[in-house]
Amino acid sequence: DYGRFFGSLAKWVVEIDRADKVPEMVTRAFHLARSGRPGPVVVALPEDMLMEEAALHLPPPIPRSLPHPDPVQIQALVSRLNAAARPVVLVGAGVQYARAREALVRFAERFQVPVITSWRRNDAFPNDHPHYVGNLSFGSSPAQELLREADLVVVIGDRLSEMTTNHYTLPRPAQPMIQVDIDPAVIGRNLAPALAVVSDARLALTAAPVTLTPSARAIQ
Repeated sequence: DYGRFFGSLAKWVVEIDRADKVPEMVTRAFHLARSGRPGPVVVALPEDMLMEEAALHLPPPIPRSLPHPDPVQIQALVSRLNAAARPVVLVGAGVQYARAREALVRFAERFQVPVITSWRRNDAFPNDHPHYVGNLSFGSSPAQELLREADLVVVIGDRLSEMTTNHYTLPRPAQPMIQVDIDPAVIGRNLAPALAVVSDARLALTAAPVTLTPSARAIQ
C-alpha cells in the first residue's frame, strides 16, 4: 500500500496502472513536487504495467501558480512592524525557495529590522550585512537572546522546527508573532500566530514596502 507507506513522507503518492497514463501522472508529479513548498512525490510503477506498450504524448509542463498576499494582511503586517519597538525577522528555507534574498535585504533596510536565519539556513540572508544577527541553533547565542526579547517576531518561510526554536521554547508563547509561508499547512503548526499570511515569500516582501511609511527605527 504505497499511499499508507509513503503518505507521511511525500506530498503525493500515486500508483500508475496503465501505460498510457504515464505522461499525465508524471507531469502532475513534477508540478506538485515544485509547487508551494517543494517536496518529494512518489510514483509507483507496477511490473505488469511496465510490460505494456502505448503511444505516449507528453503534455506541456503545468505552469506554477504562486500565491499572492492579501493586501489587507500586508497592511496589518506593516502596521504591526512599524508599531513595534524591538521587532525581529526570522527567515528560513521559504526565502531561498522563492529566490527572495535581495527582496529580504531591501525589506530589512527599509524597516530597519534585524534578521535571524533558522537552523542550517545561514545563507538565506547575507552574513556580512549590518542587519544580520546570526543563526539559530541549540545553546545560547546573540540571535537567540534577541529573539527572546523581541516584542514582535515576523517569521518568513520557516517551519519553526525543534532545532530553530530550541526545543519549541522560541518564540515564547506570549510573544506576538506574524507568520508568512507559502504552505497553509505550515502556519500555526507549532505556535499560533497573531497574523497569518499565506504567500510566496518574495511576493510578500515586495508587497510590504508600498503600503505604509517606513519606520524610523534604528538598528542597535
